[in-house]
Amino acid sequence: VDQASALEEFLQRETAEPSMEELKHLAHQGNAEAQHELAHRYAYGHGVAQDWKLATFWYLRAAHQGYEASMRHLAEYYAEIQEHWKSARWYRQYIEAQLRMLQQRRQQAQDT
Repeated sequence: VDQASALEEFLQRETAEPSMEELKHLAHQGNAEAQHELAHRYAYGHGVAQDWKLATFWYLRAAHQGYEASMRHLAEYYAEIQEHWKSARWYRQYIEAQLRMLQQRRQQAQDT
């Protein structure tokens, strides 16, 4: 295998979407990004049958680890199905996480 072919193969692997098997493996190991991606696929039926129960399960796993996009998706989902107290809880956690990030950035800017 020449260097150009090896580089092309590497780049394809780096940009290709992970398979469901890879995502499930990483998600079960506790990888929040994989949990969120798995939830997203179940929520929107990307490569699998749409399943909101599984989507919610994986969004919750990722959100409990602080994965902000999952918090936002949960807030929107619960608002859509009229579970307002759950929606409010996840919106609040999402906004608090965003505020912490902004405060950290401001502090870092002041420190430089």
